[in-house]
Formats: sequence, C-alpha cells, structure tokens
Amino acid sequence: MWRWRHQARPHCYAPGCAPCCGCSPTGNALARCPTHTLPAGCLRCGKQQNTPHSPPQTPPRLLLASQRSQSLPLWPRERREGEKKTDTFFPVWHRPRLVCLCSLRRPLMAEPRFTLGYWKIRGLASSCRLALWLAGYRDFEDRVYTVSKKEDGSWDRSSWLSVKPTMPLDFANLPFLLDREAGVNLTQSAAILRYVARQHKDKSFYEGEGPLAVHLDMLLEQAYDMQRPFTRTCYSASSQDELTSYRETVLKGHLDILEKYLEKQNGPYLTGKLTFVDVFLCELLDQMAVLLPGSLSGHAKVAALHKTFWESPDVAAFKASKYYMEGPVNNLMAYCNNVPQ
Repeated sequence: MWRWRHQARPHCYAPGCAPCCGCSPTGNALARCPTHTLPAGCLRCGKQQNTPHSPPQTPPRLLLASQRSQSLPLWPRERREGEKKTDTFFPVWHRPRLVCLCSLRRPLMAEPRFTLGYWKIRGLASSCRLALWLAGYRDFEDRVYTVSKKEDGSWDRSSWLSVKPTMPLDFANLPFLLDREAGVNLTQSAAILRYVARQHKDKSFYEGEGPLAVHLDMLLEQAYDMQRPFTRTCYSASSQDELTSYRETVLKGHLDILEKYLEKQNGPYLTGKLTFVDVFLCELLDQMAVLLPGSLSGHAKVAALHKTFWESPDVAAFKASKYYMEGPVNNLMAYCNNVPQ
C-alpha cells in the first residue's frame, strides 16, 4: 500500500509489518503503524488490503543524505568502511515521500495443519473433532456441508456433491481429513480416529502395536457395532414405537455387555486410561442420551464413564469451543433428531 511517512514519529521500523498486495517495489519502504488510518488502496494496482499485523521489533532503516529532503533536520551516524566521506546517513522515517509497500508483504497466517470435512451435524465427525482437540490441534479447519429440502420434497446435497470430484481423496466421502504437513488425505471415520490418535503426544492414547493396541482395535469395533444399528434406526424409523423397541431390546443388549466389561476395569475408562476409543464411545453415548432419554439408566458403570468423560477439563474446554455443537445429531432426513424437522 501507499502511505506518507511522518517526519517526527517512527511508528514501525520494519518493512512488511503492514499487509500489501504483491505488486512491484519502488525503492525503499517503511511499514506504518497499524493503528494509523490506512489509505483506500495501492496506487499501483488498486487493491485494498489493510488488515493490521503486529510490527516486528527491528532497528530503523537508513537513507543517504543525498536521498532525503534537504528541509529536514540532520540525524547523522558514523561513517562505515567503504562509504564516501561526503555521505551522511539518516533514519528513513525522515524522508517524506510516498512509497509502495506492496513488495514487502509479510505472509498471512498459515493454513492449519488439519482440515476435517463433514455434514453440519455431530454424526460420525464429532468424535473426530474431539480427538483433534484432545491431541492438541485446537486450530484445525472444520469444513461443513449442508443439506436442504427442495420444494419437491427431495434433499439437496449439492454443497458436497459439487466439490466431491475435486477433492484430493482416493475414496471421496464424508468425513474426510486432510493433513497438509504430512500430505495424508483420509476418509472413513475409524481410519481418521486412529490417525489422529497417533498424533497425540501421550502414546497411551493409542498404542500403535502390542497387545494393548489390538485390544483397543477390538473395543473400537465393538463400539461401531453399537453405533451402526443406532444410526440406522434413527434414519429408518417411522414411529416412536420403533425407537422404543430398539431401545429396550437391541440397545439394552449392547449396554448390558458394556456394563459387564466395565465392572472388570480398575479405572473410569475402558482400559483405565483415556484412549481414542473412549472418545468415540462417549460421544456415541451422549448422542444416545440426547435422542433416547433414559437409555443409560440401569447401567451405572456406563453412566459413570459418560459423566467422567464429559466433565473432564479438556472435554469441558472443547464444549466451550467453536468446534462443539449440541445438534443436530443427524441430518434433516432422519426421523429421530434433536432439531425440528
């Protein structure tokens, strides 16, 4: 951008502390303090970019006396080796001419390492969002796609279908995870959960090999055996009686098995310590508690696991973040949901 320098106040010394558009340089330049009024745009290219940046703390740049205005006061410094005896140097902010900062653009904030894509619901991606948060990646991009109902009663999924062919995925589907640092692009929620869990600093969050790793894989598959009929029933049911029948038969059977398993454990979690399987299971239990009230009653250990997880400090911080959503749990076409149809 173009702007005038003040003669008396050296606001920001370093080039690049204010944003610019990337056009060609025109000699020496000095970034202005972002607290001052910015011009309408660059006079060279006309672009308007005036997002302020924090000025770096670097020394002022200097100009030759022959380059400055003769009407300004002299602030000389000592001559350096190789300089002419007649050259006197002065701070650059004493040169009142219009300069272009376009070539001194400082890079804007880098893109986050991870991008997670899914429908604008909790569904299968909520546990992935939570796993990223617990793994320490709290600035990931949460890319959501929406479904709307057309006038003819059909569902419009074009927000995802229009970009699906362009995605860098071998098997394009939702959810997906893009890791820009490692160049890894994944689909399938179980694969995403395992991959994110491996990025956790605490290796006990997912042991990559050994007996515990195999045990965690078994527990995850067992949790998916609970999730699949639950989600299928939420979408395919046509009456409340079907939901009640599912809760009292299929769901109760799964929770009875889980209750017996937890009675053998010494800690509040599935293996005593928090792992990525607890993240998936407790998210699933929370969805069940929201959509089928009272479904956890009669299972004290399961209810204790659910309560311990959601009241932990890190998970409570996630619930207060922008990545958490109470609903909808399912998409609009589901019979059982926690939003109006």
